[in-house]
Amino acid sequence: MQVNKWELLAQQTRRGDCHASAQLRRHVQPHLAIIVRRAIRTDDDHSPLTRRIRTAARQTARDCQETPTQDQERLVKPVARRLCDWLLTRLQGRAGDTRATNETVRV
Repeated sequence: MQVNKWELLAQQTRRGDCHASAQLRRHVQPHLAIIVRRAIRTDDDHSPLTRRIRTAARQTARDCQETPTQDQERLVKPVARRLCDWLLTRLQGRAGDTRATNETVRV
């Protein structure tokens, strides 16, 4: 069985490996930029991911004091970075959850 490189990096990130987390960011963030660009340009927001991206774009535009439609391309990288941060935080947060469920307490 062949292990997917991204899945391996995700597993290592869950275990708290900072190097794996940085590698995963380098691999994932450019792909997220493509997804963000597509989500910002589309009129369809039925997908939860598209809604999350648009919310992040509005927040980023507000932080940069721009309107979301002013220069959409300038929003792509910061939104992709924000989504990547969210993804990695979720992965790293699950490490604690996994260890907690594996512990046994005897009374």
